[in-house]
Amino acid sequence: RISGSYIWLYFIPCVLMVVTSLISFAVSFEVVPGRLGLLLTVLLMMINMNNTIATSIPKSDSMCPLIIWVLISIILIIFALAEYFIILVTVKFGSNNSIKSQVGAKTMKEESKRNFKQWATALDKTSLAIFPFVYLTCVMIFCLTMEI
Repeated sequence: RISGSYIWLYFIPCVLMVVTSLISFAVSFEVVPGRLGLLLTVLLMMINMNNTIATSIPKSDSMCPLIIWVLISIILIIFALAEYFIILVTVKFGSNNSIKSQVGAKTMKEESKRNFKQWATALDKTSLAIFPFVYLTCVMIFCLTMEI
């Protein structure tokens, strides 16, 4: 089998889509349509690619390395989406202080927003540092086990 066409048609686009999902960590959490749109579009593209591969490769009893590669990519994109989901859930259902004084309510609210923004930014920075490392580790393990 000629593997060059599979590398250009599937492996490299998968890497590019995962890298694109990693770029979402640099987008502010406040830009919900942009960040969520980016992640969902990349996820849907990967699912479409998975469906295309599943219909085009020969049927086999064992798991095809190409399908494994695509599933790894989908899982990492889902993790990036889950990280943003955590931020959105915290924004929506975060702790609200129900007992506030009338004088200090505005100050406490501004400080709470500032603290949350710092937390969300720190989470994005941490994810931006960890996710590429995890992806590179997965790629190395894949290449070593599949002998690519």
